[in-house]
Amino acid sequence: MKEINSQSLQGATLNLENAFTKFFREKSGFPKFKSKKNPVQSFPIPQWYEVDFENNKVYIPKIGWIKTRLHRSFDGKQRTATIKRTPTGKYYISILVDDEKELPQ
Repeated sequence: MKEINSQSLQGATLNLENAFTKFFREKSGFPKFKSKKNPVQSFPIPQWYEVDFENNKVYIPKIGWIKTRLHRSFDGKQRTATIKRTPTGKYYISILVDDEKELPQ
């Protein structure tokens, strides 16, 4: 439990609560739990991460700076980063950004 930040654990707990609430209200089926054998694994990092575009690095709490290939730069407020591991062992990071522009009609 010390290897991951508390906000990621809180997010997992919230997802579990939502799954059981949906199960008991809609009777849609028992929640399916992920295991380490699941081919696609991911976890969110809601805050305290940084992106350095000049050096192509991302800072993740409790892990440190990681070299990355950044495909594009962005302007705006960073919301949530999600780290995903594919079955081939590659890691991808998706960053949700709020650019504070109006939504199109």
